[in-house]
Amino acid sequence: MTIASGEDTYCRFDFAGLPVAEPMQRSLARLFATRSARWNSLETATAYWTALGAFARFVAEQPDVVEDLDGLTAAMLKRWRARNIATSGGISLMRHIRPLLKLDERLAAGPVAEELLRRLPTHPSKRRAFDAQEQQHVVLAAQRQFRAALLRVRDNALLLDRWRSGELPRGSREARLGALLDHLARTGHLPDHDRAVNSERRVVGGTSWEDTWGRLYLDRS
Repeated sequence: MTIASGEDTYCRFDFAGLPVAEPMQRSLARLFATRSARWNSLETATAYWTALGAFARFVAEQPDVVEDLDGLTAAMLKRWRARNIATSGGISLMRHIRPLLKLDERLAAGPVAEELLRRLPTHPSKRRAFDAQEQQHVVLAAQRQFRAALLRVRDNALLLDRWRSGELPRGSREARLGALLDHLARTGHLPDHDRAVNSERRVVGGTSWEDTWGRLYLDRS
């Protein structure tokens, strides 16, 4: 099976190489193709393929020969669950295999279907909630940071409005700054032609982000 991963770029998944019987190879390929309609990245396809490889190896290790997916038993899926819960990354494997198997009509009812519907365990979070004092520090820091950004953007936006309405004296520093802000608002950056660089620096006050695009836009933080 081949999946496009970009313009003129493809990735091939060889289901014939999975260590299970040919009928199951075909069934898994069909489910994989059906599920792939919901994917938008090669990384997702690769994650499902990795999980399929692990599942196929598990099936191949079982004492009972399973020709196709309808030969899976609840006991087998319980063993698959127990193995993955006990290993690193096992929960992720199950999260990829379960939605694939649920697509098969032969597994839509009965003990196998019930096993596929069992909730997966979740790992306890290692994050610790802020205590009251820590939360207050965060809130105050955020307020200071946002207020500074708000005042910066608001002042420059007001100056831009004044320039666009013709209120600023022609030739004044404010008018020149208003013209630069207008260009910034329309294009996302200041003019970059060489003759304007030194003049712009004097008008905006420097080349840092606060003096240039930061006059009208928030930074990432």
